[in-house]
Amino acid sequence: MGYAIAGIGALLLPIVLIKNVGRGAYGVYSYVTLLLTQAYLFLGGLGEALAYFLANHRQEAIYWIRGALGAALLMGVLGLGLWQWRGPEILTALLNLDAFWQKTLSEVRGLTSLALVGHQMAVLLGWVPLALGRRRSLILLPLGQLVAQVLLPMGASHLYPNDILFLFEVSLYGGIGLGLYMWGAISILLGEPLWPIFSWRAWKALWKHGLWQNLAQWNGLFLTFFERTIIGRFVSLSYMGLYSAGQYFSSKVLQAFYKATESLLSAFGGEASLWRRHLRLGQTIWFTAFISVPTLIVLYGVGGMVLPYLAKPWRLLEMRLWGGVMFSTQLLFLVTPLAPFFIGQGRFRILYLYSLVLGVCQVGGTLWLVPQGYYYWGPVVGVVGGIVFLTVVVFRKWGVKVLWWGWVLYPLLRLTVGWGIALSPLIFWGEGASGWSLALSIVGAGIFLVGEWQSRLWPRKRDFLLQVWDGARGFVGSKIAQVGRIF
Repeated sequence: MGYAIAGIGALLLPIVLIKNVGRGAYGVYSYVTLLLTQAYLFLGGLGEALAYFLANHRQEAIYWIRGALGAALLMGVLGLGLWQWRGPEILTALLNLDAFWQKTLSEVRGLTSLALVGHQMAVLLGWVPLALGRRRSLILLPLGQLVAQVLLPMGASHLYPNDILFLFEVSLYGGIGLGLYMWGAISILLGEPLWPIFSWRAWKALWKHGLWQNLAQWNGLFLTFFERTIIGRFVSLSYMGLYSAGQYFSSKVLQAFYKATESLLSAFGGEASLWRRHLRLGQTIWFTAFISVPTLIVLYGVGGMVLPYLAKPWRLLEMRLWGGVMFSTQLLFLVTPLAPFFIGQGRFRILYLYSLVLGVCQVGGTLWLVPQGYYYWGPVVGVVGGIVFLTVVVFRKWGVKVLWWGWVLYPLLRLTVGWGIALSPLIFWGEGASGWSLALSIVGAGIFLVGEWQSRLWPRKRDFLLQVWDGARGFVGSKIAQVGRIF
């Protein structure tokens, strides 16, 4: 709920910034701030390893948190030094920026380095409430991110439109404050100041457990920047800003959904039966598809009708980006439960190999599709490649294969048919497709649902939906009863 609240607030950010500073400036700004928010990858998997140790060794929680903080400071100093050394220069060369941007990035060089450390500390400490089961405290990190990464930048751009330097300074001070805020909040939560310790024993244990997860995350970081770097360098900063806005919307929705599926980590890892683990995975992926496919297809059609009147100019390139954002988000939704599934079972190497295959396919798809003007369609190719890898290599044994095909692959084929119908006007008719988008989107969503209702597994899936409904109704009813007793 915390990430959903922060995500809803964050959806306004690109709209406000593009209006006040322009597409090109927003493209460079979002590139730098995304680098900062992804800086936790310098931690080498410390967050995931810390969550593992806190969940299994709660009596030593303070020791492991302080050890992780010491390691985070060490890596933060390393990242600070690298950015101070050549950070702005490398960014300028990658995006082929002009003298104005070179001067701006050089002026905020020091603040950027400190903000990098702040983001690392905040994300690391965000794992503590999750691992210790402090559910209400999970709101701490998204609340801080809402203020530091959304409200402060929006306020700065509103007060001083077109002053990109001021926007950078306010955002970077917000990153520094985010780290201090999380340190203070978690210290208060645990009842003592969390001063870092520098222990090689703790660092070795933490980094050993987090290695493969970190390598998988580095694949994700590369993919995040690969396509926007190509667009910014070889197309234009304006189009990179447009792409960044689309990617921003998608990533915020996926972040909230990923945090929800993370709560299933203990369920995936706690089942003694291998078959029940895979059944849980198949049910989770199918339920995600059953809920999200009709919603996203119809939303795509509504956007195809409405956005031409809201976003100016609206041409074929913007239509293709909208289609890529929605279809890629759809497929990324489906594979989101795979990360907690493999982490819960300790199969970090499989998770890394899966992310590597997905990354290679996405890079190839990006190099093929971007020159044709299909931005943010690379993840479609990547997800398909990743699913093929899992089908052939991981879920190939007889019992597991039956669950994987019945709950995941057959619905995926029906999903592809539904989305193919919805996207057909864009692919075949180009700029004249807006009038058909909504009608064919409704048809595509209906065909997906009818296909599910006619499938052989529908009686089992219906029973599963009834169980989910009963559980959700009981949970909401108990909360309402609690509120009633309070009043």
